[in-house]
Amino acid sequence: MKERTVKQFRCDFCDKKMYRRHSMVKHEAHCTKNPGRKCGVCEMIGAVQQPISKLTACFPDDPDYSKCGEDGFASMGIYTEHEKACKAAMGKLRELTDNCPACILAALRQTESAVFCVSFDFKAEMKEIWDDINEENASMRGY
Repeated sequence: MKERTVKQFRCDFCDKKMYRRHSMVKHEAHCTKNPGRKCGVCEMIGAVQQPISKLTACFPDDPDYSKCGEDGFASMGIYTEHEKACKAAMGKLRELTDNCPACILAALRQTESAVFCVSFDFKAEMKEIWDDINEENASMRGY
């Protein structure tokens, strides 16, 4: 049996693990949990990246469930109000980010109270961006 010791690198923001330092440095620069991240998607689509503090400020604070008491219906009312406020904040967030899916994802990941209130499909939104880019490239080549 052979045994070897290897170095493992962990992201300071999301605890992702890698075995190559340069890969982890690259990941940390763009990690959606990094408050000082650089957005590669904004660069790609020509959008101006906004500070994450401005993006997370769109969302309301966590509701105060201590005011609910024993009644489950009262707590549902507070949750419903919070959910409506989060959905309204998504419109403002889309406007601030110029519809950049990576910035929207970063804001959602760093605003834990909003994650369960809104629906967001990062994969589908990135597919739309790539489809547009590929269509534009194909038209430039004359296909």
